[in-house]
Amino acid sequence: MSEEGIAIVFNLDLSEPVEISDFVSAFSGLGSQFERHLRTARPDLEGEVKIYVKEVRKGSIEAELIPLAYNTLITVMDHSQIITGFVKSISDKIAGFQRPGGRLEGATKSELTQIVDTVAAVANDPDGKATVSAIRYRKTEKITEFSLEFDTRQAQAAIMEIDAQYKEIASVTDFDHENKLLTFYQSNRRDSDKTGEKGIIEDISPKPLAVVYASELAKERIKSEMLDGDRNIYKLGFFVDVNVQMRSGKPVAYRIKSVRDVIELPDEE
Repeated sequence: MSEEGIAIVFNLDLSEPVEISDFVSAFSGLGSQFERHLRTARPDLEGEVKIYVKEVRKGSIEAELIPLAYNTLITVMDHSQIITGFVKSISDKIAGFQRPGGRLEGATKSELTQIVDTVAAVANDPDGKATVSAIRYRKTEKITEFSLEFDTRQAQAAIMEIDAQYKEIASVTDFDHENKLLTFYQSNRRDSDKTGEKGIIEDISPKPLAVVYASELAKERIKSEMLDGDRNIYKLGFFVDVNVQMRSGKPVAYRIKSVRDVIELPDEE
């Protein structure tokens, strides 16, 4: 790549031939994680930007991936921030699984699967490693903005911890509810971890229960209505995916996993 720009360079350095399923999964996992990152970091670009393989080089398997936008004006600065932020986010996730008991807070099974897909080729190789880098090109100059590297041992450790988190998610599946209407009984306009908030989901319990957040994205969506919105929080309904925390067989708290929609409630007659 001789022109100016920035790209994701994904290098697989494996000691043995890679199974085709692991090879394909590595790129599909990376692509799926990119789309997920974009939904969080730049929701205004969701569906507008896709990632493509521009070039696959000889030697170790090295692919150059670039984001392309259609019907949307994206500046060079946008490209740089999106790609560098994406590579950093992957690094944070994989690093989080390097310690015993490491977990990705609020992760869904699909998100965990995408990480497994990305590292599986290295994990299944006896002496492999991979590098994911944000590379900026300026004419003949190549600048590494950010880079992460993981080897077989690290990939295997990540998969082991991810498998443990899978099982933890499965253990609370019976208490998961999708697309339920939440209204607020008590709110806290301070942006703090200790929310002090209570809400009612009539389909689950008529009593107001404590509200906590299983994901930063859900917290930001609701807090934006509390802190920055012009609407009365008590006249809004939030359609949420929620995990109900139990004690002695009774619901005591709602862990909000995601917010699907927000509506204005009709006035009570």
